[in-house]
Amino acid sequence: METGDSIVEIGATVPTGFEYLIKEECKEKLENEAQCRRGKVYFPIKFEDLHKVITLRGVDNVFIVAKEIVKDERLLDEKEAAIKFLVNFTEGFNWLPALNAWQSFTGTNFDLTLPDPNNSSEQRNLPSFRVTCTRSGQRHKFGSPDGACHIGGKINDMYHWPVKMKNSDLDIMVDITDDSVIFGIALTRASLHRRNITHFGPTTLRPTVAYGMLRLANPKPGEVVCDPMCGGGSVTIEGACSWASNYFVAADINKVGTERAVGNLTDMAASRKIEQGKGALMNDVLRWDVCKLPLKTNSVDVFISDMPFGKRMGSKYRNWQLYEQGLREMARVCRPTTGRAVLLTQDKKCMQKTLYQFTTMWRKKTQLFINMGGMSACVYLLQRCKDKLNHEDSSENTPMEESGDVADDNMEESGDGADDNMEESGDGAADDEGFK
Repeated sequence: METGDSIVEIGATVPTGFEYLIKEECKEKLENEAQCRRGKVYFPIKFEDLHKVITLRGVDNVFIVAKEIVKDERLLDEKEAAIKFLVNFTEGFNWLPALNAWQSFTGTNFDLTLPDPNNSSEQRNLPSFRVTCTRSGQRHKFGSPDGACHIGGKINDMYHWPVKMKNSDLDIMVDITDDSVIFGIALTRASLHRRNITHFGPTTLRPTVAYGMLRLANPKPGEVVCDPMCGGGSVTIEGACSWASNYFVAADINKVGTERAVGNLTDMAASRKIEQGKGALMNDVLRWDVCKLPLKTNSVDVFISDMPFGKRMGSKYRNWQLYEQGLREMARVCRPTTGRAVLLTQDKKCMQKTLYQFTTMWRKKTQLFINMGGMSACVYLLQRCKDKLNHEDSSENTPMEESGDVADDNMEESGDGADDNMEESGDGAADDEGFK
């Protein structure tokens, strides 16, 4: 494999619904055109630039595409015939280019060549491996464990690698979709959305979802971005790391939520000090009630928040009041004409009816349906309309309190707006304790 001229095909799992946003990120950071599929993006990259895939902040897991079968009806045959086809295909193509790319990326030094049948006593440095098989579609006659077992057995026969189901050196992925299949080698051991969260809550928003919401909002240099129901602070962390020219405000009514946000931001700032060339994060963490924002009228450019779903936090009944009062207050504080909001919720009925009441304040520009752990949630991009409000009590708001010594003991801690709701993406992301 000539490392200087070789091209590696990369696949990455992304939050379902944000594929085109991550396609834009790939073009911006890697100067590559990505192809979008449900829950995944695929793009070519030069061998020597392989390490740059880690700079993508909107992807969960990254893998090398070793080989792809497209629209082959043999995958839909009876169990024995379909399994035999997969096993024969596994043996028939050259794994070495993808294995060399994996070894270069991970910095390992295993012997990845086929064994010499004439020298069975040869001592070799072999990687341990496992095969993970996933399927989508209704017409397969075999199960995912069947595919993983037989493909893994064939690879063991070919290379004599030892099988290790936990903490293996090499994770081979087989992704079967109807009559197509992709053979891949994982580059990431754990989902990249874990990189910035150290203090988890029951409904922590996944940072990759937070990043997608930020890209949808498209903050301009110098704009003030606010998450009025921040929970663990995922939006603020992702924003402060990727949009250094903006100022970010995170707040929550729940003391536990603000403490987690402060902990996450503090740990993030400490890790940035270790890395050369990284400055301080431009942010503040406060406590407030989103229904009574202690901010001046027309003082915020962008609101980005994960609204309570009414499941683990709040309730469907309380959402009617929270959404109405919260959107009214955000409209008062948001700059007319140029201001915007990106809001995530699974309670679509409540959000739609609330927006219908506020057509003079908010104009819906985009509505994205995303998969949050099997639930269909929505991300709304709203544009602030020309100001027609009469803000009679804008000067009567209470002052803000900083979260370190803040906590007003008399402030009511309610489930409304407390924590970011997070649902594990149904496509390609591993189950994570601490995420919902």
